Amino acid sequence: MVHRIAVLVLDHFAPLDLGVPGQVFHAARTPSGERLYEVVTCSEGRMPVRCEAGYTVLPDHDLDVLDTADTVVVPGVHGGAVLRDGTISGTLRAALQGRPRVMSICTGSFVLAAAGLLDGLRPPRTGPRRRASLASSRGSRSTPTSCSWTTATC
Repeated sequence: MVHRIAVLVLDHFAPLDLGVPGQVFHAARTPSGERLYEVVTCSEGRMPVRCEAGYTVLPDHDLDVLDTADTVVVPGVHGGAVLRDGTISGTLRAALQGRPRVMSICTGSFVLAAAGLLDGLRPPRTGPRRRASLASSRGSRSTPTSCSWTTATC
């Protein structure tokens, strides 16, 4: 059975972070050449999403595709409310809750923090420029300013 990966595309997405999951998981095959993963993209309302490099992409699906995803990947973002003040929409927060496997790349961890998915956990490792910002995005929740593990680093 093919493992479905949904890549959540947000405004101000990091272009490299959006491309890597598709490239890596598309290349994964069984010895007989069968695909191991299906990669799809989604956004709120299946709306076009603009990156900091100045171009726009149109994801394949809306957030409903998360209900059929085995893994959700949140690429890094280079701006927007989540980096500025740690907020995401209530729709996005609700869509991310209760997923069996969610991972972030780089500053996508700010999205996970804003959704409450990091509550009670040590924060993902991030660069020194972003560490204090990640801590403040988690509000009153306890966030150490140093840590020793990461899923992806910036």
